[in-house]
Amino acid sequence: MQQEERTFWDKTWRNEEGEIVISQWPNIWLIGWAAVNFVSIVAPSRDISKITWWIGFVFIMIWALLEMFQGANYFRRTLGLIVFLASALSAIKGGL
Repeated sequence: MQQEERTFWDKTWRNEEGEIVISQWPNIWLIGWAAVNFVSIVAPSRDISKITWWIGFVFIMIWALLEMFQGANYFRRTLGLIVFLASALSAIKGGL
């Protein structure tokens, strides 16, 4: 039996199995980003805050790259691109 061609709409919202995928359980990179950003916010010193911010930056960039190149659908890949660009601009604006 021949498989039907997926439409642009399906490629945008559905994964290969035909399930709609808008969100999913966070992976380790996203959980790590959230955890170190929390530490960055409540850190007692500016040095600790800056170090944890950079660790979080690396985590979110890895997550964004994974989404861009391995996302389940076009929506997830676009989300990865938007987060990647926003994070890069944030780092540039912050003075790297």
